[in-house]
Amino acid sequence: MSGPPVLYHCPCSSLHAPPPLLPSAAYQAHPLDTLYFCPECDAVRCARCVSVEVSTYYCPNCLFEVPSASVRAEKNRCARNCFVCPCCENTLQTVPMDPSSSSLAEEENKERYILYCTYCRWDSTAVGMVFDKPQGLASQLQRIEDDSPSTRELERLRDHFEPLLRPRTSLHPYQSGANAAALAALRRERDTHGHGLRSSRLGRSAAGRDGRDGQMREKERFEDDLPLFRSLEGEGEEREDIGWLRGLTEVEDVASLRQRGAETWDGSIRASDLRPLRLPLQSKKSKRCPACRHILIRPEQKAQSTKFKVKIVASNYLPALEVSRPEDTAFSAHARRRTSVALPGALGGAEDLQPGRTYHFLLALTNPLYDPINLRLALQPAAPGETGKRPPFSVSLPTNTVSVAAFTDAWDYDEDEGAEDELSGRPGGRDADARGRWKLGVVERKANTTKVGGELVLARDAQGDVKFNLLVTYTYKSEDPQAQPADGKEGRTEPELKTFAFWTVVHLGTVPPRQPESAVPPPV
Repeated sequence: MSGPPVLYHCPCSSLHAPPPLLPSAAYQAHPLDTLYFCPECDAVRCARCVSVEVSTYYCPNCLFEVPSASVRAEKNRCARNCFVCPCCENTLQTVPMDPSSSSLAEEENKERYILYCTYCRWDSTAVGMVFDKPQGLASQLQRIEDDSPSTRELERLRDHFEPLLRPRTSLHPYQSGANAAALAALRRERDTHGHGLRSSRLGRSAAGRDGRDGQMREKERFEDDLPLFRSLEGEGEEREDIGWLRGLTEVEDVASLRQRGAETWDGSIRASDLRPLRLPLQSKKSKRCPACRHILIRPEQKAQSTKFKVKIVASNYLPALEVSRPEDTAFSAHARRRTSVALPGALGGAEDLQPGRTYHFLLALTNPLYDPINLRLALQPAAPGETGKRPPFSVSLPTNTVSVAAFTDAWDYDEDEGAEDELSGRPGGRDADARGRWKLGVVERKANTTKVGGELVLARDAQGDVKFNLLVTYTYKSEDPQAQPADGKEGRTEPELKTFAFWTVVHLGTVPPRQPESAVPPPV
């Protein structure tokens, strides 16, 4: 029954109960190691609802920290000698050029440098890139990128739409530049077809009978102010690519979509035309709670450091839940006593569930706090009016309060105690009572982990994944210092009693679909 981990529900700033187990609600359930916890709000936070802020930019190759003001000017790439191979995406090295392989170096009698890949043996001479100095290669490559046809085409488009974007932005100051540019481009595209201007001014023309004349005058003014744009590139280059593809013999000569997209929006389809790229920058991000703006994650500013100044994760606050079968526990204990890992004939955790049967499982509860907790489990009740939509299975769990001991560092080094000598699921084992029946309740206590037994009863028509919503509520006494009483008398204050609840999605296994009975051929 050991399958996917128990998933924890993130309310995403909502206090409502989790939605039903539908595929559309799967985005609200996350593993415990991917969640955060806000101690100010006492709420679980996920990567979807936290606020992300960039702390620093750095190059992953040279670990050089880049100021935020220089990131946009450098187009989010390293300004030093850090380049990526266009073929294998490995880091390139700057090496001297072999004089025997270059007639140009022999004539000028000076040393030249190229970019060389130590993995795929690619070098920059394949695209005609040779450098005079080993320093400042990024600026030299930047000049080549600025002179590329795609960059010049983008600059022409910007200059072409600048007269239209400026008045539109001044009329709507509350809109951002990106929205204004998108609206202006959309209106221009619709006006080209001859009906966009009329539909966009429909509300204004309905106010008076003379609205149509104003529309025509405004349209004529736009046509005069904004002439027709003509591209620098014609159809000749596309025809050359078509002719080159017709005579193609090796598919490796065609650049992949990943390679073409890494260069420009209109990269060459020929692999021989791919150029080395400056290494993209990476960033370290800080994360805050969306409600109270409390810092949840703050990494060190230095690029060489992998530590965090602040790291508040949910695994340090919420109990960890783990589901297993008694057969899985006995199998792992038996495997440790043998030299061979594989046990022929043993039932592993990947065994499918069968409809119409009853299964027992263990739910391990691990306390990460330094204070003991009292924990209570509750199944999600069916909503009124949904009697016909009940799942084809029933789960039984202990309803009384379960106590879990506090976490202690010394327990990390304890050896396994009380290894089972027989299968845990058999009568007389540690998971059974004196009469040999399965025990619903506390089965085992060890260090800061308590195991409770549960029961699953499958209906005959059960099929698919068996999972259910489980509400976990735990209470503990906080030892935080309390405020001094108002009367000024010093005395021993009682520890504060805190209660927290969260929802989880427990996956118990999968019931395979029924196989259709094969038709028996009639006797001949």
